[in-house]
Amino acid sequence: MCDYCDCRTRPLIAELGEQHAGITAAIARLRLAQREDRPLGPPAAALVTLLQHHSALEEATLYPELPAVDIPDAPLVAEHDAVDRALGRVAGGHDEDALDDVLDALERHIRTEEYDLFPAAHQLLDDQAWDRIDARHDT
Repeated sequence: MCDYCDCRTRPLIAELGEQHAGITAAIARLRLAQREDRPLGPPAAALVTLLQHHSALEEATLYPELPAVDIPDAPLVAEHDAVDRALGRVAGGHDEDALDDVLDALERHIRTEEYDLFPAAHQLLDDQAWDRIDARHDT
C-alpha cells in the first residue's frame, strides 16, 4: 500500500493499512476459489468477517472527523454497507454472479482510502481531531 505522505505515522492509519493488505489477500483467495470452481461461501464469509471489523473501526474512529474538513463520510459508509450486503449474499450462496462486481467495488474503495482519503485526513485533520481519533481507537 502507499505511503507517499507519511500518513502511516498515524497509528490508526497504519493499522487500517495493514487491514487493507489482509483484505486484499482475502479478495485474492476468493477470486482463486472462483477460478478453481470451488465453493465461494467459506472464503466470502472470511472476507465478510474481516470487513465487519475493519468497517466498524473506520466508522467509529476516523469517519466522524471527516465532515469537519469537508470530506463527506456518508458515501464511504454507504460503500461499506453495499459491499457487506453483496458479499453476504455471495457467502450465503445466493448471488455468486455478483462476485466480480462486488470485489471490484471493494478494491476501488480500498484504493480511494489508501491514495486519497488517508493522505487527505493526515494533512487536513488538526492535532485535536487526531487526539479524538486516537482516544476512540484506544477504547
